[in-house]
Amino acid sequence: MNIYFSAGGRFDFDRNGVMFVALVDGQPIQCLVSEEALQNHFDAMGGADDHEHAFEIHHEEIVTAAESKILQGYPEPILLTSADF
Repeated sequence: MNIYFSAGGRFDFDRNGVMFVALVDGQPIQCLVSEEALQNHFDAMGGADDHEHAFEIHHEEIVTAAESKILQGYPEPILLTSADF
């Protein structure tokens, strides 16, 4: 299984988190790291820009957690919460 992640993410106000995309064997899979996880584990303070910045700084740790869930067969969208960190 080949998994690649997008470099950036964007804050989704409807889902309260930063959305990003994984390409799994060439197929896009939507992923979301929750606002709560970004605040509790990655020091995001508030506002979409701050959450997106925290995502960028901690990209490697976040995508590692997403990759683990993909490999375990979790359904799309892949949701990362505080419990995943």
